[in-house]
Amino acid sequence: MKYLSKDCIPNHNYFTFKQPFLGSHQKMRYRIVCEPPGQEGGEQQYLAVTYPDEFCFEKTAEEKKIFQRFPFTEQGRETVMEWLDSQYGEVYL
Repeated sequence: MKYLSKDCIPNHNYFTFKQPFLGSHQKMRYRIVCEPPGQEGGEQQYLAVTYPDEFCFEKTAEEKKIFQRFPFTEQGRETVMEWLDSQYGEVYL
């Protein structure tokens, strides 16, 4: 079942500016950012985090946050949207 709309996060180009995107859907908040390659090289990645709608990201306890990484591609962005949707259905409903 789909809970979030397809336009719940901005297009892929938004994330090339390295700014986090924050959003929410009912009881769930989420944060998505483009992570640069690690020190060992590698690829840029989307880092998506969901957390309860109690406090802001910085004030939410780490154990309440759920982190997931995705390839930094348009397909990866679509996978982020699917993951957010599944997180809402599995954790926050």
